[in-house]
Amino acid sequence: MNLALFQYVDDVLSLYKQRRALYVEVKDQLESFFEKTDLGDGIVSYPSRLKSEKSLKEKLIRQEFFSKFSNAQETLSQLSDLIGLTIQVQFIRHEISIFENLFHLFLPCDNGLYQSKDCENLYLNLHAPQPQSQKNGYPIYRIDGYYRIQDEMVRFEVQIKAMVHQFWADIEHEVIYKNSDYIMYDQFNRNMLAAIRDNLEVMDHQLELIYSEIFQGESASLGLDEIHFKVFLAKSLNELVKKNMEKGLGFSTDFQKPSSTIAQMIFIQEFIQREQKEFLMLDYLERLDELKQGEIDFKKSFLLEEATNLEDGFLMEMVPYLYRKANVNFHWHVFFRMIFAVQKEENITCFVRSIRMIERLIVQDQWLKEKLDKAYGQDSNRMNQEMRRTLGRAMCEIDDIRCFYEENLLKISRIFQNKLEIMIQEKRDLAWFDIELKEEIAQQI
Repeated sequence: MNLALFQYVDDVLSLYKQRRALYVEVKDQLESFFEKTDLGDGIVSYPSRLKSEKSLKEKLIRQEFFSKFSNAQETLSQLSDLIGLTIQVQFIRHEISIFENLFHLFLPCDNGLYQSKDCENLYLNLHAPQPQSQKNGYPIYRIDGYYRIQDEMVRFEVQIKAMVHQFWADIEHEVIYKNSDYIMYDQFNRNMLAAIRDNLEVMDHQLELIYSEIFQGESASLGLDEIHFKVFLAKSLNELVKKNMEKGLGFSTDFQKPSSTIAQMIFIQEFIQREQKEFLMLDYLERLDELKQGEIDFKKSFLLEEATNLEDGFLMEMVPYLYRKANVNFHWHVFFRMIFAVQKEENITCFVRSIRMIERLIVQDQWLKEKLDKAYGQDSNRMNQEMRRTLGRAMCEIDDIRCFYEENLLKISRIFQNKLEIMIQEKRDLAWFDIELKEEIAQQI
């Protein structure tokens, strides 16, 4: 008489064969979606696969699923990697940037998942901490996903891997994970594999340097696109600050992150949904050249009139706060000095407009309006401004310029969305939202 384990395995494999056509359809839909989606720079390919019957059988036995699930239907519904898609990227640094870009393409929904803006059947669990830790101790960007089809949610797995990490994972999978032979000096072999991984990561850095040199040469001869112009603008701003601070003050500070924020603000303001972008780039290149030839005085204070008639909740909190900071906090003084220098104007209108750009980097206006309209009806306009004011007040009370670094603005945007979702779902009040928002931002910045 056969062990019940093997009857269980046979049942799972039989059901898997019956459902294979469904899984193939989901895999094809995933491939189509990601190939049509702009996830940013560094994408190489989107290889996908269905778990083979042999691999599924090995997993069922290795991980003792027989003791965890009572039947085949439950087993297949809980397996997250029957369908897998890898977002393969050029370099290691692209792994985090591609992951962060997913937050621009998926919106949080009531079931705790994030739903695609362009495909209502596609969901990702972007709440889970990333990168995750594998059994071998190494990090991996691994995201659980769900695809709604035929009135059920089919699970799948998305991984984001640089080419060197994919290469190493393939070796490690075959040499260690799937090798059932008794290996002498097993720990020695594992250490050797770890050393290989370290060398591959060094190679990744070296290859990226070579790639950057080649690309910069092409950019010089063929012209910059919008995204690389933003990087060029941030680099130029940082160099201007360093040069003028050393000349005027005898020292310089690290302005790389504020430079990135300013470049992103200008990009949102000038290049999104604008025509004749090439001429705009030329205007900014000419302006940067003027600034390189001239001098920027960081000792000179601002003479700005106070802002009046601020109707936006975020601006009501943030404008007075930064107005006070601009002439007493050196970091903020340099920040706005560079904005005024690039924009060729030094007045309260430019000051307020810049803060509005910061707000736009955090708050998705249309998303917020739709959420609040649905949840609060006629009271949505008031709640909209209260939400914005609470956000501005939280950032002012934290009182740290790091809140305004580009990567932290993205974090704050996520926190704002998540806390608002919870507030609506659990029917919390503004006092709860105020406390939770400030605590979460302070923890993550």
